[in-house]
Amino acid sequence: MKEGRKVPQFFVRNMEAENLLEMFLVSAISTFLLIRFYLQITGYPQLTLGSLHIAHMLWGGFFMLAALVLVLGFLGGSVQKFAAIFGGAGFGAFIDELGKFITSDHNYFFQPTVALIYIIFVLLYLVFRYIGQFQSMTEQESLVNALELTKEAVLRGMDEKEKAQLAKLIEGVPPAHPVRQALESLAQRLSAVAPKENLYEKGRKFIHRFYTKLVQTPQFSKVVVLVFIWNSLFAIVQILLVVWRARGFSLAWDFSDISFFEVGELISSAVAGLLVVAGIIQMRRSRLAAYHFFRSAVLVSIFLVNVLLFFREELGALAGLAGNIVLLGILDYVIREEGAIKKNILYEKLQQSRG
Repeated sequence: MKEGRKVPQFFVRNMEAENLLEMFLVSAISTFLLIRFYLQITGYPQLTLGSLHIAHMLWGGFFMLAALVLVLGFLGGSVQKFAAIFGGAGFGAFIDELGKFITSDHNYFFQPTVALIYIIFVLLYLVFRYIGQFQSMTEQESLVNALELTKEAVLRGMDEKEKAQLAKLIEGVPPAHPVRQALESLAQRLSAVAPKENLYEKGRKFIHRFYTKLVQTPQFSKVVVLVFIWNSLFAIVQILLVVWRARGFSLAWDFSDISFFEVGELISSAVAGLLVVAGIIQMRRSRLAAYHFFRSAVLVSIFLVNVLLFFREELGALAGLAGNIVLLGILDYVIREEGAIKKNILYEKLQQSRG
């Protein structure tokens, strides 16, 4: 290899990876929950044709195939989003039948199955967070992501945020690189292209305006605090009911024989509750800091409380998991919004100080 020659990167990270992988995971978990809920309320019906039984794992494979066809056959960020949703739905339908393939008697109702599926989702979440969150990119990654952004600009136009993002990516490319010069010229020509107002963009702007007005109301902070107090109390009551039922609904508890799972459930719910208290204390000083505490409390509930509950209370724990997933999604959104509001305030103060 020649001196100074750089080895090309085989895996180039996508700056949209976090959003796409999150869409995949939410779609997978939602599909899994919907299937379990539907089967529970309908008495576990089977789609059969004579002696044939069509398992929903096959539908999962079909949706994952559709996701691959979309990614391999078409270009554009919108296609990637559809592929993430279809692929997640397919994986959720596929993994729901895990019990059939880890037991010798093909037992769909094998008790630890839901807990194992839950652990798989948790591990996927951690892996996806690791892949999607990175503070800096290499020169090659900056270049490739800049090219991807200009491709999106050709397809649907660019807004101001994307223009600033493109400029930042171009700055990460060495000035002597021939493609950087072409990108700078192309970025200037694309600056006059108006973004296309699709339904998603209109919805996003509407939610942004609604949130901006909502946080200015005096009741907003009180409602947020009440929601997380209720969520913590719900988790604690749920655990106490599970322990109570395990002891035959007896009021005379003997804590000398308390199990490992019960200790873990009680401690983890207490930790989540303490994080909620810390968030409430921070609420008056900084909403953003409070949201991070609340988010940590939800993650503790998802990664510890619900995991332990699933080993003993499979379907009963689904409601808590679904609620925590919704809360986590809302918190991720409001944290991004609060961060953007804080940046805008700092920018305005900087402009005033310069003026």
